[in-house]
Amino acid sequence: MIARPRRLIPPAAMRAAFAVAVVIFSVVFVANCWVGDDAYISFRVSDNFIHGYGLRWNVAERVQAFTNPLWTLLMAAAGWISGEFFYTSMVVSFLLCLIVLALVWRWLGRNADGWLALALLLSSKAFVDYTSSGL
Repeated sequence: MIARPRRLIPPAAMRAAFAVAVVIFSVVFVANCWVGDDAYISFRVSDNFIHGYGLRWNVAERVQAFTNPLWTLLMAAAGWISGEFFYTSMVVSFLLCLIVLALVWRWLGRNADGWLALALLLSSKAFVDYTSSGL
């Protein structure tokens, strides 16, 4: 079992550092926000599901057109609440990324490790491009 080192940094400093990291992540997220064309498949299937037609592309055909059932169901729930999908997918993606960032930051335990993880994630073009793509 790996022993975790005691935190020597005050909790207020940890929260402040995380808040700055969230602001930096938010700026990068908003600057690179987009929705891919494949996401509209999930949007249409979610819309059909919300209106009672089932998880299908065309109302009369029982064909599974989506490849991401968890995201499609999540978008159906979020779309049912908001009434639209484009901006909702960006908000849901942003919130999920913040949750992941908070979990990683807390798990690492030190501000330096959290900053390194944030720098590595934000330097990855794939991570930055697909955080908001709706996929």
